[in-house]
Amino acid sequence: MPVIKENVYSDVMMETLCYQKTPQKDLMMSIFKPESWAAGDCRPAVLFYFGGGFYKGNPSHFRMQAEYFAHLGMVTLTPDYRLTTLPGITVKDCLLDGKSALRYVIAHAEELGIDRKRIVVAGGSAGGAMASVAAMVNSLDESDESSVPCAMIL
Repeated sequence: MPVIKENVYSDVMMETLCYQKTPQKDLMMSIFKPESWAAGDCRPAVLFYFGGGFYKGNPSHFRMQAEYFAHLGMVTLTPDYRLTTLPGITVKDCLLDGKSALRYVIAHAEELGIDRKRIVVAGGSAGGAMASVAAMVNSLDESDESSVPCAMIL
């Protein structure tokens, strides 16, 4: 799949933020917003996790889909996560990063213009596994946090 580096839709804004700092790297997340977006909106959102067997891939994998749904009025997000090619990183670390990304979106929903009750997780291959774990494995949550989306697209 070719990597898209520029916006396909002229009515979509993109920004990047750090959702977690780790010893290996800062974990970044791209956020795609519709032109009419405003902080405090209550929009549905989709969090797209890229695939690649937990050892390759990058967040641009779902950029085309993220832009498309932002064009339709949703807020879409494509988080990075650590890969097992980094020294000492296991699949569990990758999954913890995926949970962390979802918790970040839930915790910052208001400033991101997102309705906490309408967050969908999506992914393909390893990203699909990440989305399902983010939705269903509560033992990976921090003790005082929750990360339960309203739906999954796997």
